[in-house]
Amino acid sequence: MGRVLASLLSLALLPACSPALNAGLLRDEPVLSRDLAAPELALLHFRLTADLRAGRLADATICTGTGQGERAVPLGGDREQRLMIVLPFVAPYSRCELLADNTRRDTITGERAVLVDVHQLVCKTPEDCTAWAGAREYGWAHYRLRFVRGAWQIGIVPADIVLT
Repeated sequence: MGRVLASLLSLALLPACSPALNAGLLRDEPVLSRDLAAPELALLHFRLTADLRAGRLADATICTGTGQGERAVPLGGDREQRLMIVLPFVAPYSRCELLADNTRRDTITGERAVLVDVHQLVCKTPEDCTAWAGAREYGWAHYRLRFVRGAWQIGIVPADIVLT
């Protein structure tokens, strides 16, 4: 009983240490994965959730964009706002200022910022896409997205690396 109580107490205190966890990200949000026209939003949600669970995003302001690293731009149209509604810890792209050393800083707090991006999104058909997603600080992975039974199914594409 004491161990259970201690575990529950530690879970209750955890959100105070992490703005992202405090925002309630670690719940399933199928809303973005159901939009056939926005595979990048489904992939960003997938990647942000994975990065947060791995402990990579707890101590930074998080922004999102399309295009890799320093070439990234804000998500187009209403996509940034849609992502921020579902993931309230995500800040507007404009808050993640690019510095001369290619790192980012939160323009409001002055603290470290991380841009999680999607780039090289290519769709063979509207239901079958591949893209890269990740962050300069943690690396990128190549993903395959398939729209099946009304939702994007996402998995990592294995790398075919040949050493010569």
